[in-house]
Amino acid sequence: MEVIEKSAEGLDRHFTVKVSAAELDKKLTARLEKMKGRVQLKGFRKGKAPVSFLKKMYGRGVMGEIVQDIVNETSTKAFADRNLQPATQPHPHFHGDMEAVMEGKADLEYDVHAEVLPSFEPMDVATLKLSRPVADVEDGDIDEALKNIADQQKSYTARDKKEKAQKGDLLVIDYVGS
Repeated sequence: MEVIEKSAEGLDRHFTVKVSAAELDKKLTARLEKMKGRVQLKGFRKGKAPVSFLKKMYGRGVMGEIVQDIVNETSTKAFADRNLQPATQPHPHFHGDMEAVMEGKADLEYDVHAEVLPSFEPMDVATLKLSRPVADVEDGDIDEALKNIADQQKSYTARDKKEKAQKGDLLVIDYVGS
């Protein structure tokens, strides 16, 4: 497994990861050996099916799991080895023919991209100076604010139905549309 840092601009990090087909095959064989004891196939006693037969039956599905595990493992390892903390989930971008990789005929190669958390030193809060702004409020401003609140909260009284509406009246209109 080979991890190469492709670029490091600002908080963006790009890595290229290469995993050989031999290493993928080794992990596939190990995983199939592990599940061999639990698999019951027609024509074989439980746990006695050969690994080569299991590869034909389950190789593609298990290889998908292995590729996913390797991507997660190498992404985490690439950032941890460089003491970086990803701020976003690393995004893999695969190169080459994934069908050939799934069949075990090609190397797995992909790029990983993520943004990292910036590093900074905590400040000493004792050195900070704070100022409290003081607002000068005049009596006229207070009176105006109270008048606005009173205008918004006024109550309405019913008028005689024959009177005309005037400016500032609250009207209730009932209508039926067609």
